[in-house]
Amino acid sequence: MTQLSILDFSFKDDETRMKDFQFIQQVLQLNVLFESDVYSSMMDETGLSIGFMNTNELEEAAQEGYKASVVPNFSVDATKFDAMLAQALEQGGKILMPKTYIEGTGFYAIIQTPSGINLALAEQPTE
Repeated sequence: MTQLSILDFSFKDDETRMKDFQFIQQVLQLNVLFESDVYSSMMDETGLSIGFMNTNELEEAAQEGYKASVVPNFSVDATKFDAMLAQALEQGGKILMPKTYIEGTGFYAIIQTPSGINLALAEQPTE
């Protein structure tokens, strides 16, 4: 079964992003995983990562292919990554960012539904 692995919120400025990040962290008492000038994340007890990103700076800071215009709002665990990408194309979707390895994160890809909703597929690194 596929499950939600990352929930991302996008902000147009860093002040608003950090204000909401601190609010959610304090109210929900979640563990902070990562903080930077562009992206910060925390995790709940089920393993759901909740991220807060500054889309104004994202395009410069992120790797090629991951642009502010295609930021997904949520990512799902891709247990059959390549098959899921093929199925997305077969069903009329698009691949906005091909399967890419991101150090410390694992494999990641961004797809778009036929109506234009962006979502990401994520696969944790195996050790």
